[in-house]
Amino acid sequence: MGAIHVDVTISNFADRSRSWTGRFLVDTGATDTVIPRNQLDAIGITPERQRLYELADGREAFGEVEGMDGPHSWPRVSRALPA
Repeated sequence: MGAIHVDVTISNFADRSRSWTGRFLVDTGATDTVIPRNQLDAIGITPERQRLYELADGREAFGEVEGMDGPHSWPRVSRALPA
């Protein structure tokens, strides 16, 4: 099977005229979305906090997170940083 990609538009909820469209790989096992930090900066979205992630190879990395946590709202991760 091949990889599936989709075009996704990310908007600033406070100013809908500021948005960015990028091509994303569909990963059915993912719970978060990684978006390039420079693109988020360009549309005025800034990280609210950092969150620790465990990578597939067992390493840990911090990611800057903007968005809400909860069962029905998924955080948006702007950049993973080496722990």
